[in-house]
Amino acid sequence: MKLLVREPTSTQLRTFVERLWYCESPTAAGHELVAPTGLPQIVVPFAEHASAPVLAGVFTAPQPIDASDQRQACGVVFRPGCSGAFIRAPLAEFTDQQPALDDGVWEGSPHIAEQLADARGAQVVFETLERLLLEALVDEWSPEATLLAGAQMLDSGAAVANVVSELDVDRRRFGRDFTQVLGVGPKHFARIRRFQRALRVVRTSGQVPLGQLAAELGYSDQAHMTRDFRAFSGATPSKVHGEETASPGHFVDD
Repeated sequence: MKLLVREPTSTQLRTFVERLWYCESPTAAGHELVAPTGLPQIVVPFAEHASAPVLAGVFTAPQPIDASDQRQACGVVFRPGCSGAFIRAPLAEFTDQQPALDDGVWEGSPHIAEQLADARGAQVVFETLERLLLEALVDEWSPEATLLAGAQMLDSGAAVANVVSELDVDRRRFGRDFTQVLGVGPKHFARIRRFQRALRVVRTSGQVPLGQLAAELGYSDQAHMTRDFRAFSGATPSKVHGEETASPGHFVDD
């Protein structure tokens, strides 16, 4: 599989978009599970007979996908709290959902797949994606600073109580506003992002001592980390380490 990931070249887009991705996997087939990342994204399969483009909201559990959609596809991953620059409704409305882009959920063209169908190569795909995103960008939209700061702290491993104290905000109101804008509550967001940090280590390192990794990431013990791996990937860390799938965040669907 060919998988390319990059930041937008546009400074304006980099404020709201974490990364763009493009994949080609001509022989992809069957089904895989995709782990939650805590971040929403637009997914655009554009090979012949592919599924419709969707907004993948923030998921709280692994989601099955048709691997054949990865034969040719691209996507846009938004920064925490920044999807409002393109999406017409609070992210909480799309938690654990994947509405089609032609359902009016975003500000851009509903014909995004058609505009990518004739693109040849990753560079042209990325350029087309950036153009479509700039066309869809809501004028003068900006993220809520407190929520953005809170998301960044949680993503770095801070505890919710410490974030609330540091930001000097009411915990209940912060949780309510955070859920509305980011799609899940602060604690769940932090849990997913910690799992993602653990996943990167397990996928890219050799035989990492799992007990040591669990301690370094703030899990109470290795069993605690394993429970999160099962919840978010359907597999144990040891099994994840040995799997070969199309993407680091994808898992074999048994």
